[in-house]
Amino acid sequence: MRSRTPKVLHPICGRPMVDWVLNALKEAGIKDVKVIANPHHAEVAAHLDGQAEVVYQRDPKGTAHALRQIPAGELRGRQVLV
Repeated sequence: MRSRTPKVLHPICGRPMVDWVLNALKEAGIKDVKVIANPHHAEVAAHLDGQAEVVYQRDPKGTAHALRQIPAGELRGRQVLV
């Protein structure tokens, strides 16, 4: 994508795509949500406004690296949606 807007904030049917995911998680009863974000995209954290914990991936190296930003003990025995 060639845009200054972070991917997750691009609209789909009038809403930022991250909102669709957060709403689905909320409807499923999931309360502990972590979003891994680039620290240069402060607008993502501002948009989330407490709906999810923001974990920063200081040196983006892909999806697997993003998951490694969360301490293993916090993921052990839990379901993870990527």
